[in-house]
Amino acid sequence: MKRKSVVLIVVAMFLFGGTVGALTYHIVDAAERLKEEYAAEIAEYKSNKDFMIKNDVSHFTQEEIERLENETRSYLDDQINMDYQNSLNEKTVEIIEMTDKKIRELKQYIDELLNAE
Repeated sequence: MKRKSVVLIVVAMFLFGGTVGALTYHIVDAAERLKEEYAAEIAEYKSNKDFMIKNDVSHFTQEEIERLENETRSYLDDQINMDYQNSLNEKTVEIIEMTDKKIRELKQYIDELLNAE
């Protein structure tokens, strides 16, 4: 009886071992297949990566170009307006100074005419 049990156990181990071996083979085979599949996917990704990035950032790039133009246009307009206002202020001061000088000259002229006898 013991002998039968030992034989049955040994036979069961061989059968179970064969089953595990067959299952292990399928796992190894599936892993190799996946390696090849993943390698192909990665190669395709790498070959298309720059093109995909270019397409994905083209809209963003256009927005940044618009931002660049808007901000620098605004700055230019502000600087032109400020320069114009400064020049206008300088000319206004010159005109006021000239007018004040001529007022003084005319008053002096009037005084001289009135005092001349």
